[in-house]
Amino acid sequence: MAKIFWLDLETGGVDKKINPVLQISGQIEIDGEVKESFNYFVKPFDGQVIDPEALAVSHINPEDLVTFEEPRQVLNAVKRLMDNYVSFWDKTDKFHLHGYNSRFDEDFFREFFKNCSTTEKEYKYGNGFGSYFWTPSIDVMQIAARELMERRGELLLTNFKLKTVCEAFGIGEDFNWHDASVDIEATKQLYKILTAGEKNGRSD
Repeated sequence: MAKIFWLDLETGGVDKKINPVLQISGQIEIDGEVKESFNYFVKPFDGQVIDPEALAVSHINPEDLVTFEEPRQVLNAVKRLMDNYVSFWDKTDKFHLHGYNSRFDEDFFREFFKNCSTTEKEYKYGNGFGSYFWTPSIDVMQIAARELMERRGELLLTNFKLKTVCEAFGIGEDFNWHDASVDIEATKQLYKILTAGEKNGRSD
């Protein structure tokens, strides 16, 4: 049984140690069926630093931060959803974390778990992150890079951001980009196209 956890984050910068997670969007997919979808805007922890350029990219207004939900409340809500589909104490039952440039989101999400700890022991052991997710995550960006390896020059891709790569595959012309929930839908569509040949038994 394939248990996939689609994840996309908007963050207040690129340093997981000092910059906050500001938006968490996700979908829980079991054997191809979406069971849960969620989208949370998250208050920074005290002392975390927000890069104004990161807010500009994510289209988050600084004055809206005070209306966002408390981080521990968000994590507890996400954990309750995950507990419906995996057994926390079963080492053979976990989600495959999927995303675009997934290592970035995985690292920030892992740090978010730790920052939500209420005891030193929880922090030391990652506050349960490893009980929910297999390592490594599945990076759709890497799959796309492999697929486009021989065509990147002719496609004249100016960068390898999600929007740019999706456009190369005809995805997302009407999307409202720079929102984590939209990025998940784009990533899923891209992944479906990239893996279609594998699912149909293609060997090349």
